[in-house]
Amino acid sequence: EKAAAKALDVLSRNNDNGFFLMIESAIIDGYGHNNDSDGMIADMQEFDRLLHQLVSYVNENPETLLVVTADHETGGVAVGYNGHEVGADRPVRLTFSTKGHSGTVVPVFAYGRGAEEFSGVMKNIDIPARIEALIYDKYANGPLSMGAAIAYSDNIYAVKTHLFLGEENLVTMANRLGIKNN
Repeated sequence: EKAAAKALDVLSRNNDNGFFLMIESAIIDGYGHNNDSDGMIADMQEFDRLLHQLVSYVNENPETLLVVTADHETGGVAVGYNGHEVGADRPVRLTFSTKGHSGTVVPVFAYGRGAEEFSGVMKNIDIPARIEALIYDKYANGPLSMGAAIAYSDNIYAVKTHLFLGEENLVTMANRLGIKNN
């Protein structure tokens, strides 16, 4: 949460061109591989707090787009049901069907300007093209900053090994749009 707040502050300072910021939690993938219910739940609670922070940012910066997704599901996770009584004070337990990646469809959530471009079922490899189209629209039709989990910047930072929004794809997209990559 602190890192995201700092990144949003630094990237939005004196920046009329907008920015691209990608935030990734790789820890949750490890919890899935290890079938660690408690760790996964704790990380999702932290992610929920981060999302509240990012939605507030979008509300304060209405030209911003927030996209939340995953490149895959890990662990075959399901919420375990053990005769839970409504209102009973028992912890949630997750069950797992594998220690690897599953074929479970992962959702794509979008909020803010351009969110309608991310509705319905889509391949995760289509997400960068939709982001690129929105960035191109920014140059053609006025300011559109894309902040938060998926956003845009003259300073593009990404995990090199990320499958669909990795450094290579971001740099290629920036080059096609004539954006300086520092």
